[in-house]
Amino acid sequence: MFGKFARTAISAVCCLSLLCPAFAQDQITSVSTTPPVTSAESKILDVALTTDGVMQGQVLSEQGQAIDGAKVVISQKQVKLLETTTNAAGLFGVVGMKSGLYQIDSPGKSQIVRVWSHQIAPENSKQVATLVQNNATVRGQFGYIDPINATALALGIAGVALSAVTLDKINNLEDQTAANQASLNKLVNKLASP
Repeated sequence: MFGKFARTAISAVCCLSLLCPAFAQDQITSVSTTPPVTSAESKILDVALTTDGVMQGQVLSEQGQAIDGAKVVISQKQVKLLETTTNAAGLFGVVGMKSGLYQIDSPGKSQIVRVWSHQIAPENSKQVATLVQNNATVRGQFGYIDPINATALALGIAGVALSAVTLDKINNLEDQTAANQASLNKLVNKLASP
C-alpha cells in the first residue's frame, strides 16, 4: 500500500515540476520600484546647473499644472542618491550636483538627465528639468501567446495525463499480481497437503 502511495506522490511531483518552469518564467518581474524608462522617455535631457551649482526641476501634470508635494528621487547608476519633494509651484532644487548622468523619478514619470556645469553647458541645455506626469490608463489584453511556453505547457499537461493513466494501469497490474499470487499460494498449499 505504501509503495503505491509513494509512486503516486513521486509521479505527481515530477509531473508538476514539468509545468513549473513555464509558469515561473511568466512570474519573473523586476523588483525595482521606479518605472522603467520607455523608448519615448529614453531621450536624454541636457540640464545646466545654476551658477550656485543647483539643479532645478519642475513636476507638472498632463494639463500643465504644477504638482505640489510630488516625491522626486534622484538616482545615478541605479543607486538612489536623494529624495525631495516639490513646492506649491511644482519646483524642486538639488544642491551639490556634479556633471554626469542622473535619473529623475517622480510618480508617473522617469527621465534621464545629463547635468552640466553652467560654464560648459551646451546651448540647447535646459535651465529647468521639467517632468510631465503621465497618468495614462493601460488596459491589459490577452495578447500574444508564446509558442515555446504554449508547447511546454501542452507537453506538461500531456505528461500529467499519461502519468495518471500509467499509474492506474500499474496499480491494476499489482492488484492482479497480488490476487494471482494469493491463488497460486492456495493452490500450492492444497497440493502440498496430504
